Amino acid sequence: MTATLRKRIGKSARYLVILAVIIAGLLPLIYIAGLSVKPQILMFTRPPVRLFTPSLENYVKVLRDARFLQAYRNTIIVAALTVITSVYLGMTCAYALARSRSRLGRAAGVWILLVRMAPQVGFALPFYIILRRLQLLDTYPGLVLVYLTRTLPFVTWMMVGFIRNVPVALEESARIDGCTRIGTLFRITLPLSVPGLVTCAVFTTIMSWNEFFYALVISSRKTFTAPLVLRGYISDTSVDWGVLAAASLIVAMPVVIFGVLMRKGMISGLARGALK
Repeated sequence: MTATLRKRIGKSARYLVILAVIIAGLLPLIYIAGLSVKPQILMFTRPPVRLFTPSLENYVKVLRDARFLQAYRNTIIVAALTVITSVYLGMTCAYALARSRSRLGRAAGVWILLVRMAPQVGFALPFYIILRRLQLLDTYPGLVLVYLTRTLPFVTWMMVGFIRNVPVALEESARIDGCTRIGTLFRITLPLSVPGLVTCAVFTTIMSWNEFFYALVISSRKTFTAPLVLRGYISDTSVDWGVLAAASLIVAMPVVIFGVLMRKGMISGLARGALK
């Protein structure tokens, strides 16, 4: 076997592995998509019907559900507020940690990491009591504050690596030219860390959009989110599979589309992070 043939076989094997991984990742989504357009009358036939005329009745039921639409709106609002707050605070915290040379700064960084590693259930009861006393239960600010325990440490630690990769000499030159510390951050460091910000924005969006446990504990009639409504399609006696599949796709699509649109910046950010 020649070297050229071995190279071609190896390249073909890699492509086959990549194709298999892509198919394995898409199969559940394809199955749910097929289930969402399957007529209700054919849902439980035995043997299962493979060929049928697609129907949009499940999507119509979902989009006519006022509770689902309210939850969808709540999810968009809470996710947007969480992403904006996490990226801004995480960026500034990361800048302080990256440029700090004191032991206190290193200790703060370790503490932030420990908070991210702690289980969610450990924060649930304390947060519930605190937010109840502050009258922030079932409010957008209350949900955002709780979500920050997951997203803010992630953004902080991601951005520390990117900010440390920015040469300090550039910041010192800006300071000599009269730029303030805040001005240096937003005019020099931030533009050079855009791939990291995009990566953090994408992952923070996914985390806040899919959050279930904290939303279950903190939200109620006003701020319940889409993941909680999806659970409502499952009862003790039955599961409305068609409506559940349609609602799941509607909930998942914005995050998928956002990830696709931001894929270049995210790939660049992940690649730079891997090289550090």
